[in-house]
Amino acid sequence: MYAYPVNLKKDDGAIIVAFPDFPECHTFGDDRAATLEHAADALDVALYGRMVMKQDIPAPSPSRGRPPLQSFLKAPVYQAMRDGKVRKIDLMRRLDWKPAQIERLLSPRHASRLSQYDAALDALGIELDIRAPNRGARPPPPPANPPCGPGAHAKPWPPNSASPGDR
Repeated sequence: MYAYPVNLKKDDGAIIVAFPDFPECHTFGDDRAATLEHAADALDVALYGRMVMKQDIPAPSPSRGRPPLQSFLKAPVYQAMRDGKVRKIDLMRRLDWKPAQIERLLSPRHASRLSQYDAALDALGIELDIRAPNRGARPPPPPANPPCGPGAHAKPWPPNSASPGDR
């Protein structure tokens, strides 16, 4: 999973951002919300920069945050291309797409459709496993036919399932 940690540090009224996994990636903001928005953009640029420079995308260090969903989908496509030595033109031919479609698929500034990621990953022989952490268990759903009234929990439910002595 691509979930990169970010380090925030206050400095002279600004909040400075650094990414341990991307030493080339820094940004800042005036408040936490703006800083995190800038951080997401900076991470997208760093990921794209690695792609343009034909460099590997590092495995993420343990973290509690995540980049934008588009980056989750773009990074595995790109890394599968690098690992399999598949050039953009090769993927273009496998998918019967135009060059601009491949460029947009990998660009952090373009939101591609899920079907395009699915097609690209399939063409690369990659199965993507996306999991959402359980951030607090939901209570179990109520029973379909809940008992009602005082003392209702002491009797079997529904009433027609009562033992002979209860009738």
